[in-house]
Amino acid sequence: MQTTIQKLNARHYGILEKCLRGWTAKAISEHYGMSQGQVSVVINSSSFQYQLAERRAKLNDRQDQDIVEQTQKVDEAISAHTMAAVGRLGLIVTAGKDGDAIRAADSILDRGGHARVQKTESKSVSVTIDAEDAKLIAETMGMDR
Repeated sequence: MQTTIQKLNARHYGILEKCLRGWTAKAISEHYGMSQGQVSVVINSSSFQYQLAERRAKLNDRQDQDIVEQTQKVDEAISAHTMAAVGRLGLIVTAGKDGDAIRAADSILDRGGHARVQKTESKSVSVTIDAEDAKLIAETMGMDR
């Protein structure tokens, strides 16, 4: 059983669709051959406003769902491309030149939120030699004579 607030005639539903598409009262009146006053009476009626609010809510829900679905598709695409990029960088790390490998590893670590690769060079070497090692070195070099 419908209430009077939900009853609109066919022309009113046409006007409703035009309003949802952003048509002005003037454009609607010209389209249906009505005066702007007649269109205003229809648009301002409680049953029309109720239907307009219902349809806008459904459109907004549908748009929100579309946005969520599109966002999920974008996230999935980014994830897939990220994995492909990491795979390619991994190949460079294992088979590339040292400089390329360092840049690739640096890129992987940076994108993963880890510390960047720091290349350190040291020109000094410290070696601990015990007494037996010193004796062996001396004998090898002929220093014990």
